[in-house]
Amino acid sequence: MHPCITSIIEKLSPLANAGKAPSMKAYMKNHFEFLGIQMKERRSLFKEHMKNHPIDDIDILTEIIKEMWQLPEREYQY
Repeated sequence: MHPCITSIIEKLSPLANAGKAPSMKAYMKNHFEFLGIQMKERRSLFKEHMKNHPIDDIDILTEIIKEMWQLPEREYQY
């Protein structure tokens, strides 16, 4: 797993809200698992992460995206 993904997981994990995850899953017709993180929190975290850890190589970025899509929770796919 790429270090960038590990870092994102470490930052998102404390924000997980098991109370919100079921309603998010239901809203998406049970197609995806969720951590229960609201969009505003998630966007803020990703924006800050990308600002502090830019990825200039398109091939590396592509691999990171592919790896993140393999994670079960929808927040990683966003």
